[in-house]
Amino acid sequence: MSQTEPETELKTEPNEPKPDTEMQSETEPKPAPKSAAVRGRGQPEHWAEVTPDHPAVVDGDRSMTYKEWNDRANRLADWLVSLDSERKRACVRTHQSFEWFVINLALNKARWEHIAVNWRLTPHEVLGIVEDVDPEVLFFDDEEAGPLLDAAAERVPILVSLRTPDSRAQDLEELIASREPVGRLSTPRATLTTYSSGTTGTPKGARKQVAQDEEHQRRINEFSEVSRLKRSRPRGRTLLTLPLHHGVGPKSARTCHKVGGTVYLLDRYDPEAALEIIQKRRITHWKTVPTMLQRMRALPPEVLASYDVGSVKAVSTGSAPTPWAVKEWVMEYFGPVLHEGYGASEVGMVAVMRPDGHLERPGSCGLLRPHVEVRVIAPDGSELPRGETGELYIRTPVTISSYLGDHEEGDDRITPDGFFRSGDVGRLTEDNYLYITGRVKDMIIAGGANIYPAEVENALTGHPAVAEAAVIGIPEETFGEQVMAFCILRSGFSATEAELLEFIAPTLAPFKRPRRIEFVEDLPRNGMSKVLKTELRAPFWAGKDGFK
Repeated sequence: MSQTEPETELKTEPNEPKPDTEMQSETEPKPAPKSAAVRGRGQPEHWAEVTPDHPAVVDGDRSMTYKEWNDRANRLADWLVSLDSERKRACVRTHQSFEWFVINLALNKARWEHIAVNWRLTPHEVLGIVEDVDPEVLFFDDEEAGPLLDAAAERVPILVSLRTPDSRAQDLEELIASREPVGRLSTPRATLTTYSSGTTGTPKGARKQVAQDEEHQRRINEFSEVSRLKRSRPRGRTLLTLPLHHGVGPKSARTCHKVGGTVYLLDRYDPEAALEIIQKRRITHWKTVPTMLQRMRALPPEVLASYDVGSVKAVSTGSAPTPWAVKEWVMEYFGPVLHEGYGASEVGMVAVMRPDGHLERPGSCGLLRPHVEVRVIAPDGSELPRGETGELYIRTPVTISSYLGDHEEGDDRITPDGFFRSGDVGRLTEDNYLYITGRVKDMIIAGGANIYPAEVENALTGHPAVAEAAVIGIPEETFGEQVMAFCILRSGFSATEAELLEFIAPTLAPFKRPRRIEFVEDLPRNGMSKVLKTELRAPFWAGKDGFK
């Protein structure tokens, strides 16, 4: 289960400063005459005709206009259609790049399914996904592609390389150049299948999301109409620091492109590099995750003060619970622009917190969306009343029916009546505000008492010197487990274990306080910057029963 971000409104204020002199080519182009024949309002094809020279994607000093994007995608779509494939599925394993956007749009135009594959996975792991999906084509941009080709050459009919020439793979640029730009219209909702992050087991691909009943289908249609109306919003400038193999990154880009905005790529996240782009490009919207905000907050105060972030209208966060200290910092540094969301690939968006709600509901990840049903379940399977803490079971109009391939462990997370067992622990208030406490598998049981890591992490990150904290349970002979914390300190700050324990004493009961604190430079993470607690626990639980 993951937290994702709400689709925040993209706006350009009338008095907003124009981009700097280096950005003059990205100022608003004059719209085409109203008589222009434009289909698919809000789709890339619409903007390719109405504002053809406006940048759709910018990567460093390189830019791809809407016309160039649409032209290249039409050519690639023509090649896909010529394959006359019955499967119509393609795996895409790439970094952030212009090519990803061309491939994604081409697959949509050709009505193929886009299977997003994490570029960090080993060839063996990619082969596991390939066996689940049985694709016709695999697109990849590995610089050293030999191991991947060795694994996939006999399993995938067509391999297409974005970078490295190889006799076993076709070249993407040659394919695009060889076809005619036959005009095809994309659909508002492309078929994009993403795999789980794999933080608690083997990554699993969610099957096409389906409505549970007629009432839910009606609500989906209502939301689609709202989405259509939102396309008339003014264009914005979105910073993309999230990977494109996860649902949130593509959604962030799609939201921007619906209004004819520009997406700015930052493939390998660096907090100061992100600030440089925000200032230089006058970024208006940034979807991110708590870890990225924590790393930015950890920069020296003089560095933070040297950047102008006044153009930012919305910072959206999710993927994991955001510590209160980090939320406070965002509101102080960027202003009242913080949006938080909770959801997952399996159920879509569940709860949203707008900027004006954080001070009223500190610690909450948001108000349930109208179409969402949540049950809080005790370990014995009984449903708990409002205010009690337990595992969250969630049902929405787009709850998945099953996972791709043979994943019995995953499929049993979907109940017979269509609720998804999230694996997240939390509580729900009487007025439908959701609070996330942690993960079922992360919960620490010491002497029979349940300890939720997120609560301890929040307390630790409240200290001015702590940039980030990760809390796990390690074996303890008498009580079964004890609390251990890993802390990253902010640049220029120092702290000792004794100082941190004294700091959290007023807010945490003695049994919740760490028995051991280790200071580290970084933490193991996956592609979405989530901390891999299984790797933190492994050295302590190796060879012991009950390893989580």
